[in-house]
Amino acid sequence: MRVDETTAEQRVAVMRELAEAGWALRGAPLPSYTRADMPGRVIRPPESK
Repeated sequence: MRVDETTAEQRVAVMRELAEAGWALRGAPLPSYTRADMPGRVIRPPESK
């Protein structure tokens, strides 16, 4: 599947399949936290002077 031959919806669907397969290989359930509680951080570029 080439990126220039697929829609955004198709690419998101493939990513979901890959994520589910990865969690299954790990032997763990899919995370159930809310979007507000997802781990991560925001990195913003420094302000211009």
